Amino acid sequence: MIDERIIRENLDKILSRREFRQTPSENPIANAIDRFIEATWEWIKKLFQRYNPDLDMSFNTEFSNELTNVLKFLLIAFGVVFVFFIVRLIVTRVYLPARMKKRGLPDVNNYIDRPDEVFEKIKSFVSQKEYTKALCFVFVAVLIELNRKTIIKVEKWKTNRIYIMEVRRNAGEYLAPMQEFNAVFNRCCYGGRKADEMVVNTWYEFFMKLREN
Repeated sequence: MIDERIIRENLDKILSRREFRQTPSENPIANAIDRFIEATWEWIKKLFQRYNPDLDMSFNTEFSNELTNVLKFLLIAFGVVFVFFIVRLIVTRVYLPARMKKRGLPDVNNYIDRPDEVFEKIKSFVSQKEYTKALCFVFVAVLIELNRKTIIKVEKWKTNRIYIMEVRRNAGEYLAPMQEFNAVFNRCCYGGRKADEMVVNTWYEFFMKLREN
């Protein structure tokens, strides 16, 4: 038979642990937010009372709690947006350029006004049997042509995924081949797989058809 006293003692031991005794107010993140909101509110009250000493800045408890919850939500939302922009800034300004430079990949922004130079690069690399490098410049040529047709807008911060989204939105008929070309580009120019002459010719023909339409 189970001893009720033993069960009660074990239950008391479990409930006496720190994690069960901790109250929500002991949460360090919540405390930090509360302190920030309280300090901000005190600063606002002092600012208003400096110019209008007779102004009553007190609120009833219920309204104050609602205001605190709203401010907490806004503070968290601002923090998420801020972190998102910081991460995007680091990726687009530091990580991607460093990665492209390390792999010797061309940046479409550097050739947007020099399409003839891109063609020369393609021919030169094909003649040297540097098919992977040639493929990278074919991809650049395609992006330049899509930009010329205003299907996409080439900008330094944008990634290939964003360009694909713009193609989806503005010229759906090119979506499937661009998705395939992007996958081939990633495998060869980022993934280390070597392209061959057939692959380069296939996508160069796609570029020429795009140019003629």
